Amino acid sequence: MEAGERDGTLAFSKTAERLNTFRFSQTALGNLTVVFYHRKDVPFEWTELKDLEGYRIGGMQGYAATDELENLNAEGVHLTLGYATTEQLNFKKLLAKRIDVFPGAFEVATRVLRENFSERSSL
Repeated sequence: MEAGERDGTLAFSKTAERLNTFRFSQTALGNLTVVFYHRKDVPFEWTELKDLEGYRIGGMQGYAATDELENLNAEGVHLTLGYATTEQLNFKKLLAKRIDVFPGAFEVATRVLRENFSERSSL
């Protein structure tokens, strides 16, 4: 968007820095389904976000789901967060066993998986 290549985007949280450059809708223009991605060999069960203690979690700066996890850390829940700049990098981190799980928008991550990974990727 900043380079003028796009008219809009989604899934970014509002920050003071972004308000200097971008406009934000008053209401959401759509909904994304956020799910956790993990490898088949990682037992992953949770009910509440605080249940994620003990997992190495991939996050992305500025994503609302990551912001929620950072807020839990600020409240004293000890989450291990590592950051990537794209969903594709988080999937690569999963394959390399550098993270155990990461939250991603189903609609976006499905496209990333389809375009960049084979079914034999062991996710």
